[in-house]
Amino acid sequence: MVVPGNASLTQGTYTNYSWTNISNGQIYGNGPFITSVSNLDADTYVVMGNSPYGGCNTPTMTDAFQLLEPNPLICTFSLLLHK
Repeated sequence: MVVPGNASLTQGTYTNYSWTNISNGQIYGNGPFITSVSNLDADTYVVMGNSPYGGCNTPTMTDAFQLLEPNPLICTFSLLLHK
């Protein structure tokens, strides 16, 4: 039995977050203040953070990480979001 892995952000600068598996396109979490997820399979993910305020110049930042092996222990990291 494979146990899903966990990941969380240590900083919550933005309002909305999405966690996307870039291999299969599945979104594992999406919405306001979703700074952690607990249902990740081993694969590569992109985390996107944005704020819904500010019109056309709304900052949107992304970063990628790879979960090599799901583990019930929490993988916590500081997300260095790139423009």
